[in-house]
Amino acid sequence: MDSVDEYREKYELAKRRIISSLDRLRRLGFFEDYSNLTSEELFEKIRNGELGREWPGPWESIEEAKRLLVGARDLVEDGGKTRILTTEETAEKEYKESIEEWMKKDDFDIDAEVMAYDTKRVILEDVETSSYRGFGLEFLQRLVQISRGAFNPTDVREGKKIFGRKHTWWKVPVYFKFRGQEYSDEFIYSASINIDSVAGRINELIKDTGYQYYRICLFDSSNLSVVVLTEEEVKKLVEERGWELQRL
Repeated sequence: MDSVDEYREKYELAKRRIISSLDRLRRLGFFEDYSNLTSEELFEKIRNGELGREWPGPWESIEEAKRLLVGARDLVEDGGKTRILTTEETAEKEYKESIEEWMKKDDFDIDAEVMAYDTKRVILEDVETSSYRGFGLEFLQRLVQISRGAFNPTDVREGKKIFGRKHTWWKVPVYFKFRGQEYSDEFIYSASINIDSVAGRINELIKDTGYQYYRICLFDSSNLSVVVLTEEEVKKLVEERGWELQRL
């Protein structure tokens, strides 16, 4: 196994790739609220959990991993027997594994991981998130937030709950006006967010702006990730960074 010093070198390499990703994303208008910071300073804020989401690693040192893992202890197979690692052993194991994981990521994986911290440009949602009354309304507002000004509905309101056959499912319509015309979209609560239908319909409404909603095709299918891009931006990201996108 590589020494701790070798992992420090690997960490610095992973860090440089993350900062390079931030540089590229910022040139596309991501993280505008932090335009006064360098990409290195922005990464430190992300790493310290200051952008609203926990940083999963890589960590700068074993000591940092130990502090963030708060006494966690892993199980390992050792000579045919299961052994509980000490907190120090666990911290070193997780520290090294987090770095190795980032070293295996391609450019698209790193971009997707990092840009999720810009909640004004990206929606990242667990597809199995428990729904609740008002969720559809909130989700529509999040689509507005990431639209880059292309989608600005008025008179947004929620309708009455509609039950399906034998109450096996239910949905709540969300009404809104856009450019003087009223529309409604349905968010299915008991199954999943009907994002393809909703964002796809909005795409038709904003086609003339040049902006469209895209699903970021993540390896982790348990998460839904949505971003708004122009056709030129999509072409650049696919060709230069290997992005995988699906227009909704």
